[in-house]
Amino acid sequence: MQAQRARQFTVESAPYQHNRLAHRHEDVKIETEHFVQTVVKPHAEAIRRMGAIPDEVIRALGTAGWFGLLIPRKFGGRGLDCLARILNVEYMTRGCPDVGAVLQIGQLGTGTLIEFGSPAQQAKWLPLLATGERLCTISITEEQSGSHILGMQTTYEERGDGYVLNGEKWFIGNCPISNLHVVFALDQNQKKLSAFIVEGERPGVDNTMRHKTIGLRAFPFGRLKLDEVEIPRANLIGTIGQGQDIAHRIISHHGRPSLTALALGIHHRIYDLAYSYSGYRELYGKNLRALPEIRQKIFEIYERFELCRQSAYEAAELDSTGEKSYRALSLAKYLNSERAFESAMIATDIFGARAGLPEYEIGQLMLDAMMTRPPSGTGDVQKRRIMEHLFEEKTPAWEVDEDENRLAQVG
Repeated sequence: MQAQRARQFTVESAPYQHNRLAHRHEDVKIETEHFVQTVVKPHAEAIRRMGAIPDEVIRALGTAGWFGLLIPRKFGGRGLDCLARILNVEYMTRGCPDVGAVLQIGQLGTGTLIEFGSPAQQAKWLPLLATGERLCTISITEEQSGSHILGMQTTYEERGDGYVLNGEKWFIGNCPISNLHVVFALDQNQKKLSAFIVEGERPGVDNTMRHKTIGLRAFPFGRLKLDEVEIPRANLIGTIGQGQDIAHRIISHHGRPSLTALALGIHHRIYDLAYSYSGYRELYGKNLRALPEIRQKIFEIYERFELCRQSAYEAAELDSTGEKSYRALSLAKYLNSERAFESAMIATDIFGARAGLPEYEIGQLMLDAMMTRPPSGTGDVQKRRIMEHLFEEKTPAWEVDEDENRLAQVG
């Protein structure tokens, strides 16, 4: 009887406010929703149950051009902006959080090449990344140092006509399914951080170890091991010692928006589930939606969701139009990760004991939301960055005012 009732429960779209910023990329939202319905939905239940994403879904993301959303058109990409990325990842995640996670992280290594790659590197790699023929990680985090960049142990040394890399990167999104890696490493004197392109087929590269997680269970999350990996000088991104500025820029303008969109998409699904369930479940002769206490909880989720949408879209619009967006992106990441987790907790009260049953999904979504909090800086890190800007007027060295070609005071 329990399984029969669970099958009868269908998730419908909960009401939400029209947003004028989102309307600018309405076509991206519509196309993403169509992709979800036709490509992702047939696999979504199995993805969540089995903890694995079929290869055909990953290939379809590439064929549709979603991995190349930010890549300029001259390299075969869609040439779109940060706001389009937010909407694309949000609505993909709303359909299936694990697929949304693959999509959002797949754009960070690509973003590094878009912003810092040489013309030769861009011409060689961006067309392959645009179609999904190559999938690229960004490999910063390590087991002991976490995301503390200057605490990493991965090293490089100049040898012959190139460089040799050694070390291990942990908690790397898409690592087990990627065949290209943007790797950050320190020189052997632990002074100069630099970034390198590492092809997955090079001898000494091992990306086979996968982490088992309780949230986003199907998301391919793993370790990249580098053992005497030789790469040519042409694979250096930027210049020697530029790695810290590159890493912080990518974390700020690619990592945070991507994680914001992932958290927003999870939040969107939490809201849909809670709203739908409150109209499905009957208690005391009426559905839950008629009870004042349940209405209050639905309102609390709705309030958080709408404020998070506004924060995410506004920050993305600032970035898309070339405005100073560092603080806004940090705030959006903080709000979306924290509030999605809070809404999941509120939703468990609406579902009651059923929140613990996998077929109702809300307990899994709480764990999924938790997974968006540490990457690109925990809530404490985001608060610290924002307070440094508010109280100390501290300007991040990687924020560049391109119009004046100088470091800018971010807004």
